[in-house]
Amino acid sequence: MATFASITPTTEKDGIAYCTSAPVTTTEADLGTPISLIYHQALVASVALALGGTTSPTYIVLQTDLGDGNWIDVAWLTTTDTTGTDLFLLSAGVAGANAVAQTRAAGTGPSSNGSNQVPLGARFRFVGKTGANSKATVTITYKLLGLR
Repeated sequence: MATFASITPTTEKDGIAYCTSAPVTTTEADLGTPISLIYHQALVASVALALGGTTSPTYIVLQTDLGDGNWIDVAWLTTTDTTGTDLFLLSAGVAGANAVAQTRAAGTGPSSNGSNQVPLGARFRFVGKTGANSKATVTITYKLLGLR
């Protein structure tokens, strides 16, 4: 940490909790409440997965819609770790020209980590799923950003 003009800045903390120690269930489910967005926003999210005895892949997907309930995947993560804590950073909302088809069926995990370069819609949410007889929780903190 740098000191300028005899002033030492305090540690900065930023971000809003989307969910804290939310259970990741064996069926794909919302991990919190969808959040409304204003025009020209992007986001970055810290995703901490606490895994214990997971028997198959666990995944978290960031989705957006236009308020119509037609959710489109914009960023996602998957892990095959069975214990410990995995930390990921998801980001979305970069403006770009793209055509994206929602090909992943709900309840079907993504094959790898990834994202689509698209602006965010009217809302965003996180959904997730873990394996049978698994114990997984997730803490997600996000920050909204203006596009530049």
